[in-house]
Amino acid sequence: MSKKPGDSGQWWKDQWNFFTGCTRISEACDHCYALGMLNHYQGQKEGDLRFYPERMDLPLKQRKPRRYFVGNMTDIFHPDHNYESLLEAFRVMCQATRHTFMLLTKRPERAVDCVKSAESWVDLRPAAFWPISRIWFGITAENQQRLDERGPWLLQIPAAVRFISFEPLLGPVMIPPEVLEGIHWVIVGGENGPGARPMRPEWVRSLRYQCQEAGIPFWFKHWGSYWKRHELYYPGNRRYYQRFGLLCDYPRLLDNREWSELPMEGNNV
Repeated sequence: MSKKPGDSGQWWKDQWNFFTGCTRISEACDHCYALGMLNHYQGQKEGDLRFYPERMDLPLKQRKPRRYFVGNMTDIFHPDHNYESLLEAFRVMCQATRHTFMLLTKRPERAVDCVKSAESWVDLRPAAFWPISRIWFGITAENQQRLDERGPWLLQIPAAVRFISFEPLLGPVMIPPEVLEGIHWVIVGGENGPGARPMRPEWVRSLRYQCQEAGIPFWFKHWGSYWKRHELYYPGNRRYYQRFGLLCDYPRLLDNREWSELPMEGNNV
């Protein structure tokens, strides 16, 4: 396990967006930052899904090892994205062995179909063995219901690293034992942007405790925008956020420290 505090809550170092656009599927999507940014900067409305073939070989051009979030402006396993283009992206990931690729989805059933499909993998890994250590798969689970729905699908993906992003965390969650046994990393974060909903400290601490008991690396991203709007004051010329009995002067601190743990495979990127 790596425990390397950083000055940013971002768990990825770069982004690779050959697809953009999405449609809302669950509660976490209500205030989606990606849809807001795409609409503001590109005039791209919800449901307008786009493919950029010129971006497909981007990782092959980067020589320095990077930790890529694949498709942070979409869900790359959205059913309306072109399947052949998705397979081409996997071919690039298999070739770009210096990088780590992190795939996060709210539609893990399509990820299972893609990864397990025999015809998909025949020409994807002529000189490699699956699972490939630098292709990580994760799901978003904003509450117990979505974890119970998506967790079993995640376990069906033969990945070297499986992870769960509880961002935005919208309620208390107990990770089922069978899911705990099959994952390698947990990320927790509050919601950002206008209308951000609160994330209570006891929800975060509960997930941290579950991870510690199971020996799973825990990454706390931030408290989210809700904290920035409430009870802001400046004792001693320092900015503090106070809510639900918690006082902190930095949005990444949980019980007076950062939590930036990575699975072993991510130590060198």
